[in-house]
Amino acid sequence: MKRALARPALTVGDTVAALTVGARRNGAGTAMAFYPCVDLTIGA
Repeated sequence: MKRALARPALTVGDTVAALTVGARRNGAGTAMAFYPCVDLTIGA
C-alpha cells in the first residue's frame, strides 16, 4: 500500500481505481483508511 503512494507516477485515476478494488475486496473500512492519503496526494 505504501509502495503505491510512494510511486511518483501514481495518478488520481490509479488511486481511485485502487480504492475501488480495495473496497470490493476488503470492504469499505479499508477504503476509508486510504481517503486521508488520497487527500494529501491531490493536495486538497
